[in-house]
Amino acid sequence: MSLNGCLIFDLIIMIKYPFSDKRKFMHTYLLVTILASSLLAVTLEYLDSPWNYIFTVYILLFFFGFYSLIHAYLVLSKPGISAGCRNLIFKRHAASILVFFLSNLYVFAYSAVQTFNIPINE
Repeated sequence: MSLNGCLIFDLIIMIKYPFSDKRKFMHTYLLVTILASSLLAVTLEYLDSPWNYIFTVYILLFFFGFYSLIHAYLVLSKPGISAGCRNLIFKRHAASILVFFLSNLYVFAYSAVQTFNIPINE
């Protein structure tokens, strides 16, 4: 989850500063991932219902993913960017967010089932 959060943040940074060196963020991404994973592990150990926490985190990640798409559209709509370049960057950005959503759909659905106690016919 934390790596996906870093991916979304990196996509926003890429849209805002397209020519900056992305390697300078790598140490921050690794630190955030280690801290977020450790915090998640400790939190889940002491919660009665950890699925509520996981469900909330996924809702936030989906929200930031949609924010990232809206932000990219607004930034790319400004004058000075060719239509071809704009479409190419936005399609790549949207595809990255869509792949993130699809790859996490199973965990999100399972956490929603556990959070809301939805009966599953087995």
